Amino acid sequence: TGEVMAKEPPGPDGARPSVPRILPALCAGIMALDGPRSEGLFRLSGEAMKVKELRAQLDRGNYDLSGVKSVHILTGTLKMWLREMAEPLIPVELYDACLDAAADLDATRAVLARLPPANYAVVSFLMLFLRGLAADEIVAVTKMTPDNLSMIFAPSLLRCPYESPQVIFENAERERLFTLAVFRALGEGS
Repeated sequence: TGEVMAKEPPGPDGARPSVPRILPALCAGIMALDGPRSEGLFRLSGEAMKVKELRAQLDRGNYDLSGVKSVHILTGTLKMWLREMAEPLIPVELYDACLDAAADLDATRAVLARLPPANYAVVSFLMLFLRGLAADEIVAVTKMTPDNLSMIFAPSLLRCPYESPQVIFENAERERLFTLAVFRALGEGS
């Protein structure tokens, strides 16, 4: 995430943004395309070719989303961007600590405190955005509860460093629980 931030051009005030521009652009686009009223938000896939095209457009620094007509293209692009980062948002050296912290808010906060500042900023921004989509009246439409969102976004936060398919499978539930704990810990203003 640090290397992504280093590539971000400074804003009008000369300061670099606290999160890569792609993140607030996609989140604003999701809201503009009525994401909170879209059943299956983040679960349903956008057309793969359009997701790749949008990702390439954003990578070139063109953040004009006016041509995008499907919220699922935006959500697919967001998930792709997060999953294709060179390094996961939660550094691999913290992976085991994350699994140990799963479902424990205090332990989760301790792990989050160890994140590099750029990673923390992105995780915090993402989780606060998702928390806004977890209001009961929105969940009634999208069907995306905090539990469902944590299942979708766990692979975006964590990457299992182990190669064994059995270990990967066994760790998936603890990864989801940790992601849910992050969602709750950051949603409480920590």
